[in-house]
Amino acid sequence: MTRRGTIARLPHPIREQINHRLENGEEGVKIAEWLNTLPAVASLMAAEFDGQPINENNLSNWKLGGYRDWKAEHAAFESALQFDSES
Repeated sequence: MTRRGTIARLPHPIREQINHRLENGEEGVKIAEWLNTLPAVASLMAAEFDGQPINENNLSNWKLGGYRDWKAEHAAFESALQFDSES
């Protein structure tokens, strides 16, 4: 599924960092603060969201969608690696 929300529109390397931060239990407010300091995020938000900053709701939506997808992909990859190493 192609995600189209605010976080989904960010560059892949930034989304990867978000996912790792979520996985490590970092609070949404801290992630939002960090994101809003990044030039790539500011540029996207200015171009597509009237300059509104990333907020905790954006991250909450991502956590319920894109982050879950990411976790499932990583779990499948880990299972494949384990299966391969057992063969």
